Amino acid sequence: MKLLTVAKSFGHVPIGTKVYLTREQASARAHQLKVLKEPGKSEESRGFYLAEAALGFKSGEELAVDGKLDRGLEMLFGIDPISLADAADRASTKVETPQTRAARDESRKKKAAAAAIDKARAEVDDATAKLDEAEKAEKAAPAEGKAAAKASSDAAREALAAAKGNLKELTSK
Repeated sequence: MKLLTVAKSFGHVPIGTKVYLTREQASARAHQLKVLKEPGKSEESRGFYLAEAALGFKSGEELAVDGKLDRGLEMLFGIDPISLADAADRASTKVETPQTRAARDESRKKKAAAAAIDKARAEVDDATAKLDEAEKAEKAAPAEGKAAAKASSDAAREALAAAKGNLKELTSK
């Protein structure tokens, strides 16, 4: 229980609010309160009450409110409002549920798969271009260099086949 002091010259606590009041405060508002717990025997002890009507308080009176303060009570006690930017941030903050987390994870997996397919297609294109170059070099090579050019072409064909196999594997998932 945290005691708060009324900062405005006068203000109201709304119906349904649970408050801790001194005997003196409660006796002045007895017709508007439902007793939830009687105050103790000491002069400073406070009872726990439910407001059955709007309760008026003057500046400087102390009371404690059970639960979260709404904006009206914050103003009554002189608590600074949150900035508009903070309010917008709070409103835009989304609570992540298991379903939204699963959807986000699935989306990331799809994006990663699409990126892998794009990379595999680029590797196929690159391997095709290298094979074309190797075949041109093999045709243009003199007789003594034909064996080396053929080996280069064969290596390019193997690389192309591997790239196509990788692409086929990725696209079949």
